[in-house]
Amino acid sequence: MKNTGRVRRGRQIVGIGGMHRGIGTTFLTVALAGYLAESRARSVAVVEYNPCPSLDGLLKKAGRFATRDGAGKVSLFGVDYFVGGPEDTERIPRVLREEYEDVLVDFGTLFLSPETDAKITKEWIRCDRNLILVDSAPWRWKELEVFAERLDKINMSKRKDILNVYNAEDDKRAIMKMMGSNVTGIPYMEDPFALKREYFGFMDRFL
Repeated sequence: MKNTGRVRRGRQIVGIGGMHRGIGTTFLTVALAGYLAESRARSVAVVEYNPCPSLDGLLKKAGRFATRDGAGKVSLFGVDYFVGGPEDTERIPRVLREEYEDVLVDFGTLFLSPETDAKITKEWIRCDRNLILVDSAPWRWKELEVFAERLDKINMSKRKDILNVYNAEDDKRAIMKMMGSNVTGIPYMEDPFALKREYFGFMDRFL
């Protein structure tokens, strides 16, 4: 592990949520966690609170490198992962009782169904920072407008950042006006477990 010499700070809880299924919240969460553990030598936990859990499948691709405790915790490359959906409402409180310096929560798709929306929103607004993945592809624009309206109705954390997976420069100003926050494009990352140094500047902006 590398220690960049940054000033140590208190715990931060970062929530990552997206506009639709398959937008990449789990992939990005894993990448950010790996960056914190490797580049900043932080103790990091990732909590899956995703109504469509996919984290375990991603971790299995790392195969022999992962260790499991039999109670839902998977340890890999210096990060502890707690897998599962929002039906276990005590998962986040349990992890917060541990002494992790950073806790990243993968919320998956926000506003997916009435059955999970209330549970997710309750934890989402408790985060110190929210990273919101949107998609400004032309065929998604109406969906983006509806998503922005729904987000506007809940109390957000003190800090929020909009990350656009479509990454069209021409859309930035319109999204900023719609969602009231700066918009950043997400760089292409081939493998969330094998980060290149060129990604570090992007991650530094949000952690």
